[in-house]
Amino acid sequence: MRQIPTSWFLVMVWFVAAATAQIPCDSWLSTGSFPGANGSILASVVRDPDGPGPLGLRLVVAGSFSIIASAMASGIAEHDPATGVWTSLGDTTAAVRALAVMPNGDLIAAGDFTSIGNVQAN
Repeated sequence: MRQIPTSWFLVMVWFVAAATAQIPCDSWLSTGSFPGANGSILASVVRDPDGPGPLGLRLVVAGSFSIIASAMASGIAEHDPATGVWTSLGDTTAAVRALAVMPNGDLIAAGDFTSIGNVQAN
């Protein structure tokens, strides 16, 4: 079983605390070396993109943003702790409001969008 990086644990605790306190996350601003987003973060999950394969755990965040850290990512992005890089998982036409991970590592996204990447998804 892979261990979740400590920095992700702190981010997840913050998201849970914000959700529990019902504090809206209007923006996740950069502070020092910690990356931010230019809009709302509405969901997050930790996933292993290839299930039991060689890739490590990734943090996926979703919401209503177009930039996270220094990456252009419209609505959904993934962080690889091995490289420290944020990447887009496909531009969306509107907010991504929920995320779920299947046992094989597949990612399910739900929200207000009508397409994600080049795929129609009402």
